[in-house]
Amino acid sequence: MTRIEPATEAHLPGIVAIYNEVIVTSTAVYSSLPVTLEDRAAWLAKRREGGYPVFAALDDDGTVAGFASFGEWRGAWQGYSHTVEHSLHVRADRRGVGIGRALLDSLMEEAARQRKHVMIGGIDADNAASLALHEKLGFERVSLFREVGHKFGRWLDLVFVQKILLPGQRPDSADRNFTIRQDDLSGEPVRALLALHLAGMQANSPADSVFALDLSGLQSPEVTVWSVWAQERIAAIGALKMLTPATAEVKSMRTHPDHLRRGAAAQLLDHLIGVAKARGVRRLSLETGSGPAFEPAIALYLKRGFAPGEAFGDYRQSRFNQFFHLDLV
Repeated sequence: MTRIEPATEAHLPGIVAIYNEVIVTSTAVYSSLPVTLEDRAAWLAKRREGGYPVFAALDDDGTVAGFASFGEWRGAWQGYSHTVEHSLHVRADRRGVGIGRALLDSLMEEAARQRKHVMIGGIDADNAASLALHEKLGFERVSLFREVGHKFGRWLDLVFVQKILLPGQRPDSADRNFTIRQDDLSGEPVRALLALHLAGMQANSPADSVFALDLSGLQSPEVTVWSVWAQERIAAIGALKMLTPATAEVKSMRTHPDHLRRGAAAQLLDHLIGVAKARGVRRLSLETGSGPAFEPAIALYLKRGFAPGEAFGDYRQSRFNQFFHLDLV
């Protein structure tokens, strides 16, 4: 029985072996140069940083039978932020038994959860099996680029396929054109927003019930911080704190007053969830306060699937705080 899980560093040797076999024996990848373990480790780290998934298909004995991922399409232009491009590869001796479909189903489910509108794939025109799989799962052929690739001494034609994952989806607003950056907390705008966050927490909760991280806490090795920008103006901040390899905590979510109710927090939370899943986190948790000041944030957490639950880590339950959990598997 094959299972689909977020890929980890332990799966990289199997992923490298599959990818290099594809490079050497087929035109599924328009490259003739094998990759190294270091190459794939950097690729995995970059996908995680971007909040994009890498899934591994694992056989009962834990060996990698296939892998799949998606990432940005056409670089960093914000107008394409609702579209992703995917790839998947299955080990030669495990093709034709449904692993490719299971991987592609997992990619589409995750892309839809991240509110991606369109998924695109580039497939060699002679790869009949891949084209048939994508058509079976609702992808349509939208273009044919003739002789754009060259391998094995011949020109190659490339087919682009796409699927609209969320038919009828409307862009939330023009203000959704935000940029999310991993942040080192060195800039004055992000420090000012962090100070605003800490002041707000102190103003709305008793001092002994405030667990917001200060600057030094956010600079701990287990914490990663992201900032959201609208052009050159900061719109929001948020962080992910790793508790164990399988659990993590959302920290320091705060939207700048100028960008309230414009989608910055929603985009950032989606990004944090995506990063957590890419890191193999199975449960994502958070602690927040009680009272009217916290209700908009709680509404967002509930909308993204978080459910009220018990205290976790070193927290203690009180009437001034609440705990929410999101199971990612």
